[in-house]
Amino acid sequence: MVTRKEIVARKCYEICQRVLPRYSNKMGPKTYEFWQLIAMFLYGIVYNLTYRDLEEEFRISEVLRKALNLKEVPHYSTICKAVKRLKEGDLKRLLEESSKLLNVKSEVLVVDSTGLREDDASYYYAKRSGKVRKSWIKMTVVVDVESQIGWRR
Repeated sequence: MVTRKEIVARKCYEICQRVLPRYSNKMGPKTYEFWQLIAMFLYGIVYNLTYRDLEEEFRISEVLRKALNLKEVPHYSTICKAVKRLKEGDLKRLLEESSKLLNVKSEVLVVDSTGLREDDASYYYAKRSGKVRKSWIKMTVVVDVESQIGWRR
């Protein structure tokens, strides 16, 4: 019996295969395909999972690993680093392809992301002290504007 989670994982993988290159770095290790890592990330967005929870869910479920053709589960930091390598154009194409695949007939979608900084140090202080400032995408929201406010062109 095919579960909903397996279907979602397969669809995420299919979308990534259509849009993204197989590997994000020609010279990097070929342990995981870029498709697999970003598909895991998309799956995590659907089910509101943290990177660590995502790693754990794929470690437990053989069905999910098969859906993404994973021989072994990547460490959560590997997924995080792959997401950082995503380009803006890739995100746009992922959104467009997913709306086609899921048969979304909307003309206007709005995407908003919020970020967090690891510390509150100013740029000057961080540079002077040698501190590395990091930022993460905290949340991404996609809204169909037409269905939310009745907006029409």
